[in-house]
Amino acid sequence: MNPSESTAGEERQPVTIADTLAQSETRELEAAEAVVVLELDSLPVSLLSALLSLFEKQGQDITIYETTSLTPFYSWAVLCTGLSSVQSDVLARTVREDLHKVSGAHLLSQEGSGESGWVLMDYRDFLVNIQSPEQRRHYNLDRLWDDLPAARPTEADVKAALAGG
Repeated sequence: MNPSESTAGEERQPVTIADTLAQSETRELEAAEAVVVLELDSLPVSLLSALLSLFEKQGQDITIYETTSLTPFYSWAVLCTGLSSVQSDVLARTVREDLHKVSGAHLLSQEGSGESGWVLMDYRDFLVNIQSPEQRRHYNLDRLWDDLPAARPTEADVKAALAGG
């Protein structure tokens, strides 16, 4: 039956803009409640160290996603924005050097460079993606992974998790 038709003895109720907005807000709240927040205390020291390195070199818009439901190859993916090609290269170099010093973690592979706008670093259990603002907008991995458990930590959050609480 067409929504504009009514059955015998049944009046069609008008739908107002307020009703539509209320339904939309309810759906948004339900979606927001469904989002699982990733607890930093559950992350490995090597991943927390990578996050701290990104913060120390002024990485922007740092987000961590738990990707275990998507792939068996890695458990977490970090997205970070580097504001210039030089900064992106410095972020990647600092993560690589700090992880080797702090936890002995070795980089399995690295693709791209600051000049290309996207550096992808594979540490087996997690990936670090450093993207230019343009690449981050274009590929929009945040939207692709928006239903995964995630965290947008602050530097203080990461330091507290590394300190054990």
